[in-house]
Amino acid sequence: MQMNGMLLESLLHHEEGPALDFKQAQYPIDKGSTPEDKANLRGELVKDILAMANASREGTGYILIGVEEIKGGRSRIIGVQNHLDDANLHQLINSKTQRPVEFSYFPFSYKGSDIGVIEIPVQDRFLFLTQDYGRLHENVVYIRDGSSTRTATPDEVIEMSTPKPPQLVLEWVKPDSGETLPSPCLVSSLFYDPLLPEDTFKQRQNLSNMQVMDSLNPNYSREIIAFARDKAFYKPLGMRLHNTGRLAAQRVRYIGWMDKTAGACVKEELSRLPSKSRDPFNSWESMYHPSLGPMDRVCADPEADLYESAEDWQVIIDFGDIRPGEIVYMGSPLWFGSSCSHIARLEGELIGDNIPNPIEVALDIQFDTKRRPMTKEDGNSCERAHLETLGIDEE
Repeated sequence: MQMNGMLLESLLHHEEGPALDFKQAQYPIDKGSTPEDKANLRGELVKDILAMANASREGTGYILIGVEEIKGGRSRIIGVQNHLDDANLHQLINSKTQRPVEFSYFPFSYKGSDIGVIEIPVQDRFLFLTQDYGRLHENVVYIRDGSSTRTATPDEVIEMSTPKPPQLVLEWVKPDSGETLPSPCLVSSLFYDPLLPEDTFKQRQNLSNMQVMDSLNPNYSREIIAFARDKAFYKPLGMRLHNTGRLAAQRVRYIGWMDKTAGACVKEELSRLPSKSRDPFNSWESMYHPSLGPMDRVCADPEADLYESAEDWQVIIDFGDIRPGEIVYMGSPLWFGSSCSHIARLEGELIGDNIPNPIEVALDIQFDTKRRPMTKEDGNSCERAHLETLGIDEE
């Protein structure tokens, strides 16, 4: 986060720790009467930067120069009269470490006072000197421990050098907008019980003078009832996978299971809106689905594979490779419904080529289910939509 007044005020109200250090005075890197004295003075700056770079922390670290720490209160800005040169600092430090250290120095003015800010982002650990410098020793890893600096133990060095797995977060999203949803998310379902008789919507012969009985769809009544049932019962939910870490995730696959014994049902797609004609030239069997918004932006977006057993539904999604910070959406939603109100859990895990241990993931749905008999109007509304789409007036 770029330094600003709000961020600085927040830091001033925190105590020193692995990601924050206050210095009342500027580092005296140009002082010292002998080369040894200069190395000792400059070594303090080198040690502080290396220690914070090696610290275990979640966010950016800051060394604020010209600030007096006030424990239990807001630290006080004293200010500095001179500033260090960022380019010279990089030359000083990176000429002595086994690889470059990521940091920046810049002046910051706030309420009439200037302070120096050393900003150190999270980066690969560990960092150390390749030669002795002042009181610092080569091949020694310095770390920040609370508000102080010390030498890392062998176990800590091993932990730093162990590659961290990718950090992945799987979330529900609205299919039409991609907006994230909480877990559990609410799904309202209408369960028709009983359904209408299969012959409720008998075919008429007045759709066109050229139509004959042979061209009529004999299954139309059953199909329009099935479509009306599914449209009321199932609601769409999408998912997205967010790589929140600094390491790319390779060939990520999600495998989840939802118990069906309590009444939860899952579909990959809804029943098709039926055609009254079985003539393929007059058929319009387009699938009913919501606009996928940001999820239909790329045809390569992952699709879910759905499998059913006697006890549960299984969902498998191959997300592929995910770069740090990238968010990948499902290409099409899954459809969820339940015959009774309850909380259902899609419980699963994320696996991948560079994920040493499966990442357990649980996404919940709060089903709010209403139950009533299906009426002819429920089917008629679908039939009217069907006729309006065909541009035919119902008599």
